[in-house]
Amino acid sequence: MEVKNIEKYFSFEILRRGYDYYKNGKVKEINITEDGFDAIVSGSEQYTVNININPNDYEMDCTCPYSEEANCKHMAAVLYCLKNDSIPVNKSKVNINIEDITNFEKFKREFKKECYKLFHNRSYLHENELDDYMDIVNNFIKQGTKYISIDIELSYEIFEFFIMEIDSVDLYDQYGEKEDLFENLFKSFKKIFDNEEIFVRFLSFVSTIYTIDSDEYYFEHKENMLNLLYRYIEYKWQAENYLILLNKMNNDNRIYDYKKRNIKEKIIYINYYFIDREKALELAEHCLDINEICEFLLNLYKDNEEKKIDLLEKMIDANKGYSNEKYILKLIGIYKNKDKNKYLDLLDRYFQEHRSIEIYKEIKKNYSKEQWDRIKKQYLNNIKNSKLYIDICVEEGYYDELLKSLKDAWIETINNYINLLVHYKPKELLELYKNKLITEIDRSSCRQHYQKILINFNNMIKIPYGKDELKNIITYIRENYKNRKALQEEVDFYEETYL
Repeated sequence: MEVKNIEKYFSFEILRRGYDYYKNGKVKEINITEDGFDAIVSGSEQYTVNININPNDYEMDCTCPYSEEANCKHMAAVLYCLKNDSIPVNKSKVNINIEDITNFEKFKREFKKECYKLFHNRSYLHENELDDYMDIVNNFIKQGTKYISIDIELSYEIFEFFIMEIDSVDLYDQYGEKEDLFENLFKSFKKIFDNEEIFVRFLSFVSTIYTIDSDEYYFEHKENMLNLLYRYIEYKWQAENYLILLNKMNNDNRIYDYKKRNIKEKIIYINYYFIDREKALELAEHCLDINEICEFLLNLYKDNEEKKIDLLEKMIDANKGYSNEKYILKLIGIYKNKDKNKYLDLLDRYFQEHRSIEIYKEIKKNYSKEQWDRIKKQYLNNIKNSKLYIDICVEEGYYDELLKSLKDAWIETINNYINLLVHYKPKELLELYKNKLITEIDRSSCRQHYQKILINFNNMIKIPYGKDELKNIITYIRENYKNRKALQEEVDFYEETYL
């Protein structure tokens, strides 16, 4: 295949690495698509590359993280393969020909034209027009099913098109005619859902347009419509098979993480409301890393404290780091007046994971002074050289330790503790601040930096004998930085204004 001007799409380094991938056989498979090519490239893991060929350029994307910011080596490797015809292009996956696509577009246009004629340029469908509309839609649904034998992807596109069109019709549906249309649609196209990929794709579509948080009427209508789908394919997708489906989706790089989460939610919600509540709750306990599922379950068991405690403990284990913080806090709230030992254990766990000075103070309140003097060392030993250690030094009055910790801190951090240390350690603070200012001046090189440093001169004046020491620093600047014109000008301004 003729591939030109590869170099204009990549930096030299990426192009070189892409060429290495091409030479080392990292491109495993290339498939023709309607607009170009899809390819599988083996790197640290398998990545999918999509290349759309336009008259004047290539549009490319890849599932690797680098491609979010720029064209990647995997794309370059595929282009080299196409340029040199070094790997057979697989055509077997592409069985939609141009004629089929053209006919489908005509089919859609014809359907919209008939509906437009029926509505007389109105969005609302009157009761006396309903029979005609039902006939038109059912006729077009019947026509659409012929595409199932042509191509499964194309027939799914038709199915999805009908969902959107039928759902957009505004009518007084006293006798459920709209639901009848949906029922006919699902019946006619149920064969496409034997295909697992199509089923997952449909759930992905559902998860983006239908939400469980809709108002009551809207929710009931949407979920009843979706329930029709499950009615006609439940022989294939019993509730106990959904966990297998969830695991398969987790390993499918073609589905974005947020869509996977939405699909899982929808599977659980629809099972809970329409198919098998016990199985839905069992599935939900495998998805406790999803915030919406956690909140759904907590709300479900809000009046059952024991069940709520059990769920919260599972959620804390399922969510690591900061994502489990609110569940630990909820559990702490339950145990505060219920079980003091459990309460303190949870406070300790929360402190170890989230390093909060507020929790440190809360733990401290539960012990006598003698008890706390024995216990607090174990907390301090694990958090040295951290912002929390500094806060605890303040809480416990360890001012020598505080000064040591501030020795390597930015001057902005030291500013937070000036008022405290002026009272307890003024001489040591003055020495620390002087050294910090000189260090900051030394490594600065532009007027903007100098202006930021000179703001800190006012903080030094707050320290006993700080004004005299500041004059010494200004003398040091005059003698050692004569060539820094901007710095000298800023010092002139400060002397004239403040000293």
